[in-house]
Amino acid sequence: IVTEFLDFARPQAPILKEHDIHTILNRAISFVRSMADNQKIQVSTQFYPDPLIKQIDEDMLYRAFLNILLNGIQAMPEGGELVVSSDLLSTGQVRISLADSGIGMSAEKIENIFQPFFTDKSKGTGLGLAIARNSIESHQGEIRVSSKEHEGTTFNIILP
Repeated sequence: IVTEFLDFARPQAPILKEHDIHTILNRAISFVRSMADNQKIQVSTQFYPDPLIKQIDEDMLYRAFLNILLNGIQAMPEGGELVVSSDLLSTGQVRISLADSGIGMSAEKIENIFQPFFTDKSKGTGLGLAIARNSIESHQGEIRVSSKEHEGTTFNIILP
């Protein structure tokens, strides 16, 4: 909790180095895999066939991906599917999608999920998605969310 608060309260400028986005995504997926398995959640990837090398801050994006994956897992207490995909757009941008088949969100909740301290979880800090958004935007990226209640949620991240 303290680390999340400090990450949010003292945002750092990204330290940009060449990294493969797939390596970072796989690291985050590996971290959550046992939790997903325990909840009968199938995690799958649909990655662009080639490495997606970009000038990025590995730790910042790892934490962003991890926070989104954890939210997806928490949205599926009875099991489900979590799909992580990537694509290289014609503009040279990278699109990363993290989609869960969980409980979904109302339009009102979607409007607030990136606000600091917004949470509907008894054990949540409400900082995970705010930190994720700050990390992505510090890379001049965008994060968008689409959701249908009782059907699931998809986070789309666009990085230059």
